[in-house]
Amino acid sequence: KEDQSLDLCRLAVDLDPNQLRYDHFQDYDMCKKAVRHNSYNIRYVHDQTHDLCLMAVRQNVLCIDSIRNQTLEMLMEAVKSHPSCLRDCKIQNLEMCELAFNANVYNIKYAQFQTVEMSNKLILEHEGYAWFKYLHHQTPEVCWAAVKAEWQNLEFVKDKTIPLCRLAHQQPHNHALPFV
Repeated sequence: KEDQSLDLCRLAVDLDPNQLRYDHFQDYDMCKKAVRHNSYNIRYVHDQTHDLCLMAVRQNVLCIDSIRNQTLEMLMEAVKSHPSCLRDCKIQNLEMCELAFNANVYNIKYAQFQTVEMSNKLILEHEGYAWFKYLHHQTPEVCWAAVKAEWQNLEFVKDKTIPLCRLAHQQPHNHALPFV
């Protein structure tokens, strides 16, 4: 690091943009060149400006997890083009979560914001019983359907009722008693 100068670092990036990772000194132009060459180079940029981050995301949304200061604008762009990117979004809003969920109901696992409608759709329409534990909203009918399909879901029911516990206990090969 002591032997590096800004000029030497610029030369290294001119020859191979992936060399940015080894550069102690960086300026905007060399970072822009490196990110343009490979969006994942954003992780090596010391000063991740909004426009460099946006450029990286527009090139490849999967680099979103390398961005330290994510904004809703870049995250929305990432989720619109690749809904499973929701898992790497440090900040979320309901619109983003609904967008990811509507593209694939199993993105509910990563959604910080959920609605009762999302829970109903996952369990009642798509029979996503294995995903029950990720639901924030547990209506009685959703809980009933999930436990009826798989008694093990009783473990994740927030408000266990006697009829729900009976339902789990009546199923074959159950070991529901620890969850009651």
